[in-house]
Amino acid sequence: MPPAAPSERALRVLVLGRRQGLEAVLKERGIPFALWLEKPPPKLPSRRQVVVAPFARTRAAVEKALAPLQGSAPFTHVIASVESAVVAASHARRVLGARKSAHTVARSCHDKLIMKRRLRDAGVPVTDFLDLNRPDERERTDELGRPLVLKDRVSSGSRGVEVVVDPALPISNLRTRDRMAERFITGDEMSVESFVHEGVPVWTNTTRYWRPKHVNVVPAGLDPETEREVLELNRRALEALSVRWGMTHLELFLSSEGLLVGEVALRPPGGYIMRCLELAYDFDPWAAFCSVELGERPALPSTPGRPTAVVVLHPGEGRVRRIAGLDDVCAHPAHVDTLLKVEVGSEVAARVGIGEDIGRALLQAESQNALDEAIRFVEERLVIEVSAE
Repeated sequence: MPPAAPSERALRVLVLGRRQGLEAVLKERGIPFALWLEKPPPKLPSRRQVVVAPFARTRAAVEKALAPLQGSAPFTHVIASVESAVVAASHARRVLGARKSAHTVARSCHDKLIMKRRLRDAGVPVTDFLDLNRPDERERTDELGRPLVLKDRVSSGSRGVEVVVDPALPISNLRTRDRMAERFITGDEMSVESFVHEGVPVWTNTTRYWRPKHVNVVPAGLDPETEREVLELNRRALEALSVRWGMTHLELFLSSEGLLVGEVALRPPGGYIMRCLELAYDFDPWAAFCSVELGERPALPSTPGRPTAVVVLHPGEGRVRRIAGLDDVCAHPAHVDTLLKVEVGSEVAARVGIGEDIGRALLQAESQNALDEAIRFVEERLVIEVSAE
């Protein structure tokens, strides 16, 4: 007798990485799930199977990591909730017999060099790039000019990104293994978040990087023609990468040369964008993400988003000496909520990626202009001073 199709079996999910919103939805729906984490959590979830091991990049290593789960009830779905888990999740689906997508999709949405090549070959405009693993391409980096952006092929949240300004600095003096070089683009940065079901983006949002790495605005407030062009570019990029299902986060530039795709991620965005989506559109984006991962068409909002922003706080490395203006920020009419993870005397580590912060302020207003004013108010009034002593 053939095994039952996934739709005929009880659902059981393996989640790679920790995203509290996703876990809350699975619990609410009564769907059993296990966790694969790279590091032990401060507190192990009660009555939950947990595998602690690095997110492996080969099938053999994934089989070894998931050995503790073998022999238990079958898994129907595997969900990568963080960037570093995308390839491991693709292997895990095959190891566990769960719902599969083409492994090339995971590789293309994880390895920036493969991604850029596939997009370029499909005629999608991308930033000019070179493969620094190849000596012939390393010798051509001057063609990209200065400043020059160097980045790791596999990374997220701006980790491993280096901007070279000095034209006299030879590339040979820098780390080049498994890295790529890109031409520095001057223009506005933004992103598009999509829920993809059966190969079609069934809902999209545009996010404006009001101040890159620090302030995100949802929705972006584009003029209708620019928004149409942005969403069409997003559709073409996802089609070129053969994305069949999941949530995508596409970053792009609005430059003098036109729209240019930076990169595409096959996972929920960071930078508190998910919380902004929830506030702007009055729905649960984690529930929608869970649905598309399970092969369901999600319940999605049909109304325009209300202007919403997050100001991500990070004052730089050092010890917190003074915090001022918090009461003023909380009293502003656009203020929704503020989270501050430090107090005077706390040590703040260097910010390696956008995932590192010491708090955030959420804002919402009736218009983009009012929201812009509120952002400026927070950035001017909230002061967090640190010193290296």
